[in-house]
Order: sequence, then C-alpha cells, then structure tokens
Amino acid sequence: ENVNFGSKALTLIGANRSKSRIIPTSGSGIVAADNGVLRNLSVEAVATGAKAVDISYKTNIVIENCDIYGGYNGLYGYGAKRVFLRGCSIRGKYDGGNFGAAEEVVVEGCIFIGYGTYSSGVDCRALFGAGVGTYSNCVFRAERNDTTDKANGAVYCTSNNQAVFKNCTFGAVAGSGHTGQAYGILMNGSDAAAVLEGCAIRSASENAG
Repeated sequence: ENVNFGSKALTLIGANRSKSRIIPTSGSGIVAADNGVLRNLSVEAVATGAKAVDISYKTNIVIENCDIYGGYNGLYGYGAKRVFLRGCSIRGKYDGGNFGAAEEVVVEGCIFIGYGTYSSGVDCRALFGAGVGTYSNCVFRAERNDTTDKANGAVYCTSNNQAVFKNCTFGAVAGSGHTGQAYGILMNGSDAAAVLEGCAIRSASENAG
C-alpha cells in the first residue's frame, strides 16, 4: 500500500520492523505531514524512482526504530525542518538519505547506505545533503560495483550545510571497474561547513580518483 498523511498530523506505530511492513508496488511508501511520527516500521518502496519515506518540506518530524529502503531515496527530507531521527536503517538504490536544505536536524544511532544500483549514469551517496544539524553514532556507507566514472560517496555536503558529526564512520567502497570519485565526505557548495569529532573515514576503490 501507499500511505499519504495528507495534511493530518498522524502517529504511525508498528509492532516491530519485521511484522509491520509497508511495501507499495509503485510510488512512495509513506508521505508524511507536519508533526508526523513513525515508529517500529519497515518501509520498502523499491520501484524505480520510489522514495520509501518522503518528509520533504515538512516540519516537526520524528522517526524512530524504522527500516527504510527506497528504489530512489530511502528517506527524502529535502527542505525539512526540525527532524529527529533515531535508531533507523536508511537505504537507497540512488541515495540513502537526502537532507539538502534541511534545518534543525538531529540524527542519533542510524545507518545510511547508498547502493549505487539505481543507474550507472549517476553518482550515489549514503547521504546527499546533511542540512543544518547534528549526527551522532552513525554509519555512512556507499558501495557500488559497476564500471562507471560516476562518484561513490558516503556524505556529500551541499550549499549552506552546517553539520556536526560525532563518533561516526564514513566509508566508500567500489569494485575494480569503478573509475569515478570514491570519498568518505565531500564539501561541495558555498558556505558548506562540517565539524568531525571522533570519526573514521575510509575510501576503498581500486581505480577511483
């Protein structure tokens, strides 16, 4: 099914990730509204171009203990504001998550993965756009195994991103046929800034720049 909150401030709580699963045949799994809450769910929207959870331009969002997997983005939070995310696995075939232009983002104990299987013609990142916020005890991993010159990166900070990362790991892994960039974190935008404390960064790609 596809779940759309419309304009309603709803709280959606599952029994646990393995039992409460939202699996649409096409389109986004969940489109939230302002003041929405998601807990103890699995959302698998893996059709081409699908976003598992869409909170773009929404305000006051809480997502806890969820498994989010999208055919495009796992969690699409572009332009969101006041987002609290804890204990989640966020995966995407293109980008795991997107917090470009987001503000007041707090992320704790989450795993972001970008698989790079969406298309050999595009870059892939575990997190594209960190927004303005803090990330603690998180793992960011990008992985691809195709023969492409497109980039493969853990975290890509866009314009006006101001992010603090504490006790996080950044990893980019690619196969021997990959010749594009492979990076742990990339600052690429005006006024982009990041603080890293107690973090580890690894880039492992045989032929990447």
